[in-house]
Amino acid sequence: MLVNVPWKVAEIVTKHGIRPSDGSTPIMAELNQEQGGGDICIANVHCHTKFKRGKANESVCRLRDAHTAIIVEAPAMLLLIQEMVRRNDTATPMPRDAKIWDDAREILARALGEH
Repeated sequence: MLVNVPWKVAEIVTKHGIRPSDGSTPIMAELNQEQGGGDICIANVHCHTKFKRGKANESVCRLRDAHTAIIVEAPAMLLLIQEMVRRNDTATPMPRDAKIWDDAREILARALGEH
C-alpha cells in the first residue's frame, strides 16, 4: 500500500508546465528503497473542460486541479484520520459524536482494505 510514501504531481507538470496531450495531470508516488526506489504513477486526473484538438495540455481546468489537490493530500488525510480515531478510542466520546466516529472508522477500514 502506498499511503506511507509522499504523493506529488509529476515534475514535468510542476517544473515545466507541460501536461500529457489529453490535458491530464499525473500523480506520482515516491517509492522508498525497500519498494524499489524511483517514482510510480498512481493516478491520472483527467481534464473536464473543452479544449481544441492538440491544445489539451494548455487547458485550464479547475475541477482537474481540485481533484489533483485532494488526491495528492490523501495519504496525509488518511494518517490524520487514523490518529483522530486512535485518540478518540482512548477517550470517552460524547453520545452525539458516536455516529461521526463510527463513520470515520468505516472510511478507514475501506481505505485500508479491511472492509
